Amino acid sequence: MEKTYETRAMWSHCFLRDKFFGYIRTTSQCECINSLIRFYVNRKNTLIDFMHNLDSALKEYRNNELITDFKSQFSEPVMITSLEVYERSASCYFTQNIFKEIRNEIQRVGALNIKVLSTTLDKVKFSVTALGDPAKDLRVEVDRGKNLFSCSCKLFESRGILCSHVFCAMKFKNILEFPDSLIYKRWTENAKYKFISTEMPVNDDIERVLKFRVGALASNCNKLCDIACKDVADFDK
Repeated sequence: MEKTYETRAMWSHCFLRDKFFGYIRTTSQCECINSLIRFYVNRKNTLIDFMHNLDSALKEYRNNELITDFKSQFSEPVMITSLEVYERSASCYFTQNIFKEIRNEIQRVGALNIKVLSTTLDKVKFSVTALGDPAKDLRVEVDRGKNLFSCSCKLFESRGILCSHVFCAMKFKNILEFPDSLIYKRWTENAKYKFISTEMPVNDDIERVLKFRVGALASNCNKLCDIACKDVADFDK
């Protein structure tokens, strides 16, 4: 058992590569938060100082999120690949960080070779190999009837971004638009807007909706308090 655990890097990936974890690993999220809080909190703080400094850390988190959202919605990245139609389409849907990863996959298409293995009705199976490494053979299947795409590398299933092999198949079939099945909603610019709503969904859990409303109002109230506390007139009003 000890030997198996030591060699886990050689076998564990095959069991996890089609599971989506949203880029969150076991300890990385906690370590990231701890490293940020260390800048604001130390053991000499009183309880009041601790609460005040912790609130400052949370404000920085929220401010970073606002800046990232603004850049994603109101800035347009420079197109750098020869497959501009895919690059520009990705820039319209995804946040900046995810777009950069997808652009990296688009750039790799130029180093891939593709050939058709079989064609049945609306389904086409491809073999995709890297230039200079024909032994590494990946299989891509395109179902134009259902508008579905799949690749044996499982990058879309594990990370929610489209792999270079599917892009290569789309280029071969002259598919210019991003199919809805390849747009992972979690990584889009408007992913969180559906969770911040004042409308009561039909046949939904009322308690769940009320929690969403409280969260949306609390977020805006925090901004209001931060502005009002800096001026006596605003504070009195």
